[in-house]
Amino acid sequence: MHIPNRVIWLFSNTYLRKNNNFLTNKPKFLPYSIIILIYGIIQILYLFLKNFLFSRKIHIVPNQIVIQSEAPHMHLNYFRFFNKNKCSEKFILIECFNRNQFTKIDRLPLSNLLKEFFDNYKELVELLSKLDSSDRKNEMCNLALKSLPIFSYFTTLFENLHRKNDSIEVFAGGADLISSAAIVKNIRSHYLTHGFLNSPQHSNKKDFNSSEYSIIYPRYTSIYTYSIDEKNFLEKFDASNNIKLYPTERLNDFNKSIAIFLSSLDKMMDLQTLDEVIRTFSSYQYQIIIKIHPSYNGSICEKISHYKNIIFEVAPENSASDLMQEYKPSFALGWLSTSLCEAFNLGIIPICLNNKEEIENTKIIYKTEERSYIWKEEKKQIIKALNSGSVKNLIKVF
Repeated sequence: MHIPNRVIWLFSNTYLRKNNNFLTNKPKFLPYSIIILIYGIIQILYLFLKNFLFSRKIHIVPNQIVIQSEAPHMHLNYFRFFNKNKCSEKFILIECFNRNQFTKIDRLPLSNLLKEFFDNYKELVELLSKLDSSDRKNEMCNLALKSLPIFSYFTTLFENLHRKNDSIEVFAGGADLISSAAIVKNIRSHYLTHGFLNSPQHSNKKDFNSSEYSIIYPRYTSIYTYSIDEKNFLEKFDASNNIKLYPTERLNDFNKSIAIFLSSLDKMMDLQTLDEVIRTFSSYQYQIIIKIHPSYNGSICEKISHYKNIIFEVAPENSASDLMQEYKPSFALGWLSTSLCEAFNLGIIPICLNNKEEIENTKIIYKTEERSYIWKEEKKQIIKALNSGSVKNLIKVF
């Protein structure tokens, strides 16, 4: 038995036992379903009213729909790999967390919205009624209450758009709910990961055997990952049958510079470590390039601005890979960032500024300790290479 497309978003990125799982349970009466129903109808009427008052019927639907999630940079890999010229005629951008925006996109009949809601509600309640407390039933019910009306709105919207252009495809950087709505309507949907993938969060069990468990994801047409570690992991647990690596060409020449990639929050970084690496590489006459995270809002930049050999890169539209291909640094440094993986793929020496314990306490799938140098544990080896001029010998090959 499989989780239906209309409900799969509720279980996204969770482990599911292949045999003897909750899907084989008999449905029971779910008292909470009444609340889900009443709240859902009210929300559908509210969304319809916004749509009726402010929307315009769309006549020409481009072939590509891009989903912008709560973090405004999560969808930018679409422009890096599928629309480099940012041609506005090729796509519609849907801000899935902005009701004022997505309710304006096309005129939707109330009858269609209600029909989709009841169809989705029926399958969702049946599945929820099979859960028990060990399956996070209360958490799932609360998530269903908040999300079902939005999901139903998008299944209706995608049905309308697909009717007007049956070649449309959806590109998203992690909006499983919205992508699932497109998949219900047989629209090709692509998951363009932005950031490292984590193993499923909601489990007390540490070791999962892929012969016994699968990982649940919406049935994407394709999933793009940064690393072979993530690709292998998802394939092992049957998350998708079409997982691809972002295309990368290794660099051949490198400059005497380092690129440091800041995290989004000061608390995720260590100023003392940052100061140490700047001073160390500056003493060897390396140019320092600091890439500021698109969502960064902190004060660390001010605290290191006294260094004269630093270039600050602030443009959010320029990715880590773009920056490294432009400057061709010998080293890339950061705190548990995909920039380290991208550096590794480009042939640049990656250095992780987290300590070993911090790395081991994450659920990141990428094998950071194998693919990068850990500054706090391996800086003597790095400094030895700087002293001897044998930096190229530090490049790790797998």
